Amino acid sequence: MFRVLLILFLLTTSVSAGPWPREEGKGFLSFSLDLDAEELEDNFVSFYLEYGLSRGRTLVIDRQERGDEIAKTFALIRFPLGNPDRNLKLAYDVGLGTVDSHFALRTGFSVGRGWSMGNRSGWWTLDSRALLLDEGDEAIFESDLTFGIQLTDRLKAISQLQGGVPSDSSAYAKFAQSFVLQTSKTRHYLLGVTTGIYESDTLQVNVGLWQDF
Repeated sequence: MFRVLLILFLLTTSVSAGPWPREEGKGFLSFSLDLDAEELEDNFVSFYLEYGLSRGRTLVIDRQERGDEIAKTFALIRFPLGNPDRNLKLAYDVGLGTVDSHFALRTGFSVGRGWSMGNRSGWWTLDSRALLLDEGDEAIFESDLTFGIQLTDRLKAISQLQGGVPSDSSAYAKFAQSFVLQTSKTRHYLLGVTTGIYESDTLQVNVGLWQDF
């Protein structure tokens, strides 16, 4: 069980979904590679998909893997909460999946809001989730606090504080700074760095591709 908890610690996602629903029939796809600055073989590949369903619901597929050793895969449905026209957006999600061949239940809650100041605009989100493993005998809690700002028409800056509380090891915190460049109406490229700031020695370079469809 300790190995499963370690896996979850290592596979904290850098993609924050946020509470905004996908338009019905529209989708978002993300591929990312996290390159460890010290252990070149310790790299992570991530696949993330959102697809808009009816009544504001969103299908989410989230998969991360590290070579042939460990993998995490979840299929979830995100549901909006409250009045969809208000500025503060709320949503929750629930789904099933596996962590290194262990069955797991995942549920989460998201809150976020867009903002503007002068000719600048951006957003913030707080995404929290719980993962229950081995029929509920173990639980892991994770949260991501994200701030984004539109620097130019094509360039975004994203700052993210990532944290977690595994049930059988110490709480941890990491910080990720990324820049996202839009190269077409539907495509973006990401470049960033993630570093551990509490109970984590993570140091990674992050590269990714975002595609709307």
